[in-house]
This record gives sequence, structure tokens and C-alpha cells, in this order.
Amino acid sequence: MRKTIFFLLFIPLWGFSHSSQLSTFALVKDDKGVWTAHVSASLSAFQAVLADQKINSAEEFQKSLIQWSRKSIHISAGLLNPILLEQGSVHLGHQTDVKFTLKGMPSKVESFSVENQIFQQLSGHAMVFKVIYPTSESNQVVLTSSNDFSANVSVKSTGIIIQPKTNFTYLYILLIIPFLLLCLYLLKRRSTKG
Repeated sequence: MRKTIFFLLFIPLWGFSHSSQLSTFALVKDDKGVWTAHVSASLSAFQAVLADQKINSAEEFQKSLIQWSRKSIHISAGLLNPILLEQGSVHLGHQTDVKFTLKGMPSKVESFSVENQIFQQLSGHAMVFKVIYPTSESNQVVLTSSNDFSANVSVKSTGIIIQPKTNFTYLYILLIIPFLLLCLYLLKRRSTKG
């Protein structure tokens, strides 16, 4: 009886451990100053994003996954400093990991932006993002379609801070324009009375 209860209590955890709805993304700087990018998700999540491609072998799947990841991950430290993803490698399994070495990251970076849309086409997907330094690590944020799977990272002496980007919606314009028109109307009306 105890074994049955134990088994029933942990079924939900096993079900979510390889969910295609959740992934992790980390940028790591090692002691030598080398930056790497790591994406981990269930194999089924990666298979879902590559479902429309004809793939005949594990090697082709790995190559396609590296190419897809390079197209989907964008990191920039300033307007004119895009960061390149090099030396891509894939570890296949129920939990599949993709790793890149970053080229072009400044040695003393103060801020950079990140966009990782690998799983953008998966409905309801969430990605936990974190930055890890040799002596500290950042807060974790969840990247979703609501923030375009993107965030801004600030590196300060007090620590690393990540904030998800906010989506600009045209709703703001729709709310501001009538207010501005009303103000202009009232100003014009006041000036014609005086």
C-alpha cells in the first residue's frame, strides 16, 4: 500500500520532468572568461520545432537543431555588437541539451539583450532564463510569447539583473491618440475664446 501511495504522489512530477512546454536557457561565463549558451528541453520539444523538416538520422537531426538554434537565438551587447554562436554541440536524450560557445561578447560587458525563439511556435511554451558568472548568478526569469522570449541583462557590481522585455502593443497608441486629440481640441477652443 505504501508503495502505491508513493507511486501515485510522484506521477505528476515524472509527467512534467520531460514536458515539451518547459525549457531552460542559460548563459554561462567560466573562470577563463569564455561564454557559453545552454538550452535544455525535452527531446519531444525539439522534435516538434523540427517536425516539418525531413530528417533521416540522428546526425541530421543534430545538424538541423544546431542550425535552427543559431537562427533562433540572438544576443547583442550594444547596437553594433552582435554575438555569434559557434561550436554547436547536441547531447540527445529524453532531456536534450544544445550548447554553443559565444564569440564577440565584450570582456567587461555592462548590459546585453537576449532573444531565444527556438520554441516560439509551441503554444504555451515557457523558458526559464538565467545568467551565471564565476562568482555570482542572476535572478531567473520566465520567457514566454508575452515577452517575445526576450530579456535585457544588466551586469553590475552588486550582481546580475535580468528583466524580460515588455511587448509594445498598439493598444497604447489607441489610448493615447484620443487623449492627445482631446487636449488639442480643448487648447484650440480656449485660444479661440480668448
